Amino acid sequence: MVVKMILGKRHIILGALVVALAGAVYLNYVFASNGSELDAVDTTKNLGDAKLVNQTSSAQPAPAADGDYFVNARLTREQTRAKALEIVNETLKDAKLTQEDKDNALAQLTAIAKFVELEGKVENLIKAKGFTDCIVILEGNTADVVVKSAGLKANESMQIKDIVINTAKVPAEKIKITEIK
Repeated sequence: MVVKMILGKRHIILGALVVALAGAVYLNYVFASNGSELDAVDTTKNLGDAKLVNQTSSAQPAPAADGDYFVNARLTREQTRAKALEIVNETLKDAKLTQEDKDNALAQLTAIAKFVELEGKVENLIKAKGFTDCIVILEGNTADVVVKSAGLKANESMQIKDIVINTAKVPAEKIKITEIK
């Protein structure tokens, strides 16, 4: 018996959506991990000076405080996820989808929902350990954790890894912890 695979429009569309979702997650990771939104800031001046606050230029000033990093990272993460969910939902609305395509799209929705839930749990548990703020980005079997800390100690790093390992089931070697002061 020879199984013949036909690559139809639906498969191409679904593949493109998967690639777009992966690209969006990667871009979110890159922008969240390197702090590129702070590149436009003049580091010779103090952020929050009156001339930056009362700026008359039409350009948007860069974030003025450390806490804004977490706000911006969460906003970027949510926008990326919303776009991915929109794409998957549009795919599901296609009446010509096969059951296999619908199952794949539903699996993607389930995976996104699982990551959202796990990220929230991990963030809350880390904050419960005394950290002021944090953001967790789960992707596949990797985790990126950004915490606000004045000096991350070895035992605090181990606590964070322990939380991620036990809650999100991510292997220790796949956990990256970044500190923001």
